Amino acid sequence: MPPGSLVVGVPAKVQRPLTPEEIEHNRHSARHYVEAAAAFMRAAANRGTGDSGP
Repeated sequence: MPPGSLVVGVPAKVQRPLTPEEIEHNRHSARHYVEAAAAFMRAAANRGTGDSGP
């Protein structure tokens, strides 16, 4: 699949190129997801330790 393309379906088909704005939005969303996952893991690790930090 070409980089920067919208690909959907089974089997996958290239629909169109993504705009620069869509690419940046995807990058922002991925960063947010990773940060949220890290916060969740920290909270899970602190369960039962009496530490209720972020």
